[in-house]
Amino acid sequence: VATVADFGARTRDFSFALVRAGRLDAAEVLLKKLLVKQSNDFDLEVQLAGIYSSRHDWDGALPLYQSLLRKKPEDSRVNLTYGLGLLSLKRYREALGPLEKARNSMPRDGEAGLGLARALKGAGDLKKADREFAPVLPLYSGDTAIRREYADLLLERKDYRKAETYYKEAYGRGFRDDRLLVGLEGAL
Repeated sequence: VATVADFGARTRDFSFALVRAGRLDAAEVLLKKLLVKQSNDFDLEVQLAGIYSSRHDWDGALPLYQSLLRKKPEDSRVNLTYGLGLLSLKRYREALGPLEKARNSMPRDGEAGLGLARALKGAGDLKKADREFAPVLPLYSGDTAIRREYADLLLERKDYRKAETYYKEAYGRGFRDDRLLVGLEGAL
């Protein structure tokens, strides 16, 4: 005889399986129902917040991430996703705290370091942004767009020689866009 708890556990497992299978609409419906009954279930909230963030539905995701951080303020993955959500909305100063926590707890995670560098740049702290970019660049050695982005930062800092080096490196690897050409021209 199955109990109510068994049914709830199976439904929970099924909702997670739906997420893994990419059936996000069906998983969302189940997760919402489960959260009504189990509002303190951290993993259910993480799954639902992940669905919203995958859709770039930050109005739905950010409140869930805030709730999750009240429960586990040092959770590096939650801090990272929350910070990246804020960054995507250009809420740079708000993104700094969560992204710094994520970078500190995951120093080899390029996404955390790059997110923090971008938030610092957006917040106007170009010197710190430059310091954050340095350890991240080797992790993205093949990504010419990030090389150009770093060159743009160097250009803003008026470090023309170094900016020229990174623009030329991106150009030499076949990256072509107007922003790169204008930046290189400005650095020269």
